[in-house]
Amino acid sequence: MIVGHILVEVYLEEKWYLVDSTSGRLYLNYDRNNFSLPDGYYVFAKSIEVWDSGAKNEKENWQMMMDLFWIFDPSVYNNPGYDYIDLITGETRPSGVFTGHSTVIGSSALIFGKRSPVELFNDRFTAHLSNKRLLDLCFADIDEVMSTQRIIVLHSLDQPATMPDYMLGIIPEFSSSETPVILNEIRDGRRIVLIMTDTTDELMKIIRELPEDFLDGPLNDENVPDVEIVKNSVLVYGMSNPVGVFEERFIKGFSRKGFLSLGNSQYERFLETELVVVLYSLDYPDKMPLYIEEYLPEFSSSELPVIVNEWREGKQIILIKTSTEAELIDLIGQLPVDFLLR
Repeated sequence: MIVGHILVEVYLEEKWYLVDSTSGRLYLNYDRNNFSLPDGYYVFAKSIEVWDSGAKNEKENWQMMMDLFWIFDPSVYNNPGYDYIDLITGETRPSGVFTGHSTVIGSSALIFGKRSPVELFNDRFTAHLSNKRLLDLCFADIDEVMSTQRIIVLHSLDQPATMPDYMLGIIPEFSSSETPVILNEIRDGRRIVLIMTDTTDELMKIIRELPEDFLDGPLNDENVPDVEIVKNSVLVYGMSNPVGVFEERFIKGFSRKGFLSLGNSQYERFLETELVVVLYSLDYPDKMPLYIEEYLPEFSSSELPVIVNEWREGKQIILIKTSTEAELIDLIGQLPVDFLLR
C-alpha cells in the first residue's frame, strides 16, 4: 500500500536535519540526496504543500504518486539508519531497523479473459513479469486498473463478459461489432491490448501467431507517444545491487531518477529520459525490450565485458554487461569518476 507522510527539512547551524513531527523525532546525519527515509518512506516531492509538486487536486496528486511508484522496486529502498533525538524527552536514540511490511499498489500487467487464452498469452509474453494478475473481467477493480502499466483484454464473443464503464473509457473498441479486433497501443503512458474474436478457438489461434516482440513496442509509428526528452533525467535498468553502486558513484545529483527492471521497462518513460543506463549480468537474465535493443545492438554481443557509453538519437546510452553480478559491481567500481562526461 502506498501511504503518505510529511516530514520537514530544517537547516540549523550550517547543518541539515530531518524532522518528523508526527513521531516527535529529529534525525541526525541527514543526507538530502538520499530519497530513502526512515521507517520505509521514500521521497515523492520536496515542497511546502502537496500541490507545489504540480498537482492541481487530490485526485491528480494520487495519480502522480501512482505514476511514480506503482512499479517501484522495494529493493531500491535502503534504510538510511539515522540516529535521532526524541523531541519529547530530548534523548538521543539509535536508528531503528525497518524490515518492510507493505507492498506497492499496482501491477506490472492485468490480463483479463477466460482461463485458456489468458494462460496462453501469459506463457508467451508475460511469464517473466513478477507482479501481474490474471483474472476475469468480472473481477476488475478500478484502483488496480488505473494504476497498472499494461491492460490486456482477451475476449471472444462466445464467452459473454461485461466490461466496466470506466474500462470502456480506456478501451472503447471493446464495444465494436466488427471482429477480429487486434489493438496494441500506448495510451496515457500505458500499454493497452485488446484481442477480440468471435470464438475462443479463433482467439487462441491469434495469440499463438502473434510475433514474439508483440509487447516490446508500438506496432507502428502512429502509436509512438509524442514526448520531449526531460533534461537531467536518468533511468537505470538492472538488479538492485549494481544499480545501487552506480547511483552512489554517478547519479546522486540527478533531479529525476528511475530504477526499473527490463521486464518493467516503461516505453514512454524510456523515450523521455535523457540518460538511459542498462546494467546487466548473465547470471540474472532478463528480456531486453526490442525498442531498447534498437539503441543498443551491442547487447547481443557474446564477447564480455561490454561497455557502451554514447549519445544516440538525443540520449546518452550506457550499457555495462558482464558474466556475473559480482563482475558487474566490480567493473562499476573501477569506472573513472568522469565516466558520464565521456
